Amino acid sequence: MLRRIGYPCVHARFTTPNCALQRALETTIRLLFVTTWVPDVLGDGYQQLTIPLGTDPDGEGEVDATLVRYQPQKEAVKTHRAVLYVHGFTDYFFQKHLAEHFAEQGYAFFALDLRKCGRSLKPGHTAHYVSDLALYDAELNEALRIVRSETEGSEVLLMAHSTGGLIVPLWLNRLQRKPGGSDGAGICGLVLNSPWFDLQGPSVVRNVGTTAIDALGRVSAKTVIPGTGLPTYGSSLHVSANGVWDYNL
Repeated sequence: MLRRIGYPCVHARFTTPNCALQRALETTIRLLFVTTWVPDVLGDGYQQLTIPLGTDPDGEGEVDATLVRYQPQKEAVKTHRAVLYVHGFTDYFFQKHLAEHFAEQGYAFFALDLRKCGRSLKPGHTAHYVSDLALYDAELNEALRIVRSETEGSEVLLMAHSTGGLIVPLWLNRLQRKPGGSDGAGICGLVLNSPWFDLQGPSVVRNVGTTAIDALGRVSAKTVIPGTGLPTYGSSLHVSANGVWDYNL
């Protein structure tokens, strides 16, 4: 069973025109409801923290994200470098060797389970469903803030796999386009593992296919597309078939 801990979602409105005061009040309210890290399902050295996101814009109740960190018992001197990892579609963070490798290189390691994914999946949710990838900005922004606060403003190396390799670059592009461009300050690099930038197949199929999927999505966003149930990828990974990975199905 995946464990999760949450805290109240706070909504506040301010009438003061003083932006600095408003930010200070918002920060104070957020700190009042900070939850301590709790043990994670991955075992020794792994902890998790829930990031509440409020009501799902896609109408599936309350949503949250889950930030995982790796802190080995034999922690060396305080590091000023951190990694934030984002998983792919039908995926969540379970790759312990990745966290332990970066820890050995002197990085504080963090991984984010996005809303409705892995540790963040709740009853009533459609796993991994989101109508707009920009909705993930909420948990990505907060995860980045937490990583910076936990590591005293460390440089942050971003790493993403598969669909995460599409989500994260789009998020970074939006950060860069914000007035001032300071929200992405401290991000020192981006590593993409098998990023999903486009559909596979001939360009004519991809163009026609994308148009057809867009049209279907407007009227029936959760329709299962025929022929997408091939188990090849999963069976090549999981120990129950031909793989070496033991993760929660």
